[in-house]
This record gives sequence, structure tokens and C-alpha cells, in this order.
Amino acid sequence: VLAGQVFWFVQSQADIFIVGRYYDAAELGIYSTALFLTQLFVTKVVPPLNEVAFSAYARINALRTAIGPAFLRGCQLVMLAGLPVFAGFALTAEPLVLTVLGAKWAGTIPFVVLLAIAMPLKTFLTLIGPACNAIDRTDIPLKNSLAGAIVMPVAYIVALQWGLIGIAWAWIAGYWVLAAIAAHQTFGALGITWRGFAGMLAPALFATIAMAVMVWTVDLWADALSQPLRLAALVATGAITYSTWLTLFARDTVRAV
Repeated sequence: VLAGQVFWFVQSQADIFIVGRYYDAAELGIYSTALFLTQLFVTKVVPPLNEVAFSAYARINALRTAIGPAFLRGCQLVMLAGLPVFAGFALTAEPLVLTVLGAKWAGTIPFVVLLAIAMPLKTFLTLIGPACNAIDRTDIPLKNSLAGAIVMPVAYIVALQWGLIGIAWAWIAGYWVLAAIAAHQTFGALGITWRGFAGMLAPALFATIAMAVMVWTVDLWADALSQPLRLAALVATGAITYSTWLTLFARDTVRAV
């Protein structure tokens, strides 16, 4: 577990070290501010849930019950809250940054968009550890973290040739690779099928897609509003669309939540 945490630290901090080495303080500030904003859900909401999840998974495992269904339910709960948040960051990046941080931080906008797209993948990776540890398969999070400590620094270094924005694109490419590796290792150990995983993700994913289409449509005319009003209009549209979709097409999921 300790070794896995060390490799996870390398994976999660490599971009800051690399950006700090090759770019000046102002550019590092732009990048790190966008990263801080888009990681709020992953760093503030998921860790406390994981602490509870580990205890729950351990108890289920002690009862000699498969924890796969519990893991899928836990992922579903987190993704139901996380996917619309990440999509919201990407869709409202401009009015959000200009309203909350101010015009001097406008440079963070493209980074917020790209990093927000990668965050569901990082969230999924974060959720794996407690379940695997609870069944005494600490080797799986270790291997996942080791892969991340190799893949992500390499991705960032390769992406330097496209400038600072290339680092944000490296997040998307690198975390897709890591998510595929982690899923391949984890699903078998937890007794999960790809079909079961897709079924777990479907309600939140389809509701988020519907929300994104509606928010994008509203933004076509909301662009003329002041940034605070534009942000309020887009947030309200997203919240109404997302909740309505779930109520109409995923009522059993809502009831379970």
C-alpha cells in the first residue's frame, strides 16, 4: 500500500514538476489554478467516500459475499454526482472563470475544458483502491500506480512539443490508457463484467450527454449576457435537464440513490 501511494504521488505530481521546469511562474500559475479548480470533486469529495467504502467493502468481504455489485453501486453514486460536475466545468469554463476568478485568469479557460474531460477517468482510478485492498489484492492498486508513474510523465514530456496546452491533452490520452489498464486488472478480481460496468455508468452518462446538448444550445443565445448571468443561466439549465432526464428515464436509479 505504501509503495502504491508513492507511485501515485509521482503520477499525480509529475505534471507540476515538468511544467515548473520548462515554463515560467506565470504559466505554472495558470496551469495549476485550472488543475486545482477541475480537481475539486476528486480531491475533496471522493477521499472521504473512499474511507467509508473501504470499511464497507471489508465487511462485505468478511461475510464471503462478492463485492463486485457493491463496487458498481459505489461507482454509480460517485459518477451520478461527478459526471455532471465535470461536464459543467467543461461547458461553462469561460463564464465560470471570468465570474469566479476574474479576467486576469482567462488563460485558464482552455485548460479547464480539457482537464475536466479527463477527470472522470481519474475519479474511476481513485475508486479502485479501497475495493481491491478490502479483498487483500493490494497488488492491483500498486500495479495501477506504477503504470501511472511511468505513463503520465512520459506523456507529459512527449506533449511538451505542443506547448503547455499539450500537457492538458496528455491528461486525456494518458488517463484513457491508465483507465483501460486498471479496468483490465480490476474487473476480474472483483467479478465485474464490462456489460455490468456499462450498465452502471449508463444512467449518469446519458443524462450528462442530454445536459451537455441542452447547455450548449442555451449558450448560443446566452453568450450575449453578462458573464455572471450567462453562468447562472447555464448552471440552471444543466441542473434542470440532468435531474429531469434521470427522473424520466432512470427512476429506479434515482430511487436507489
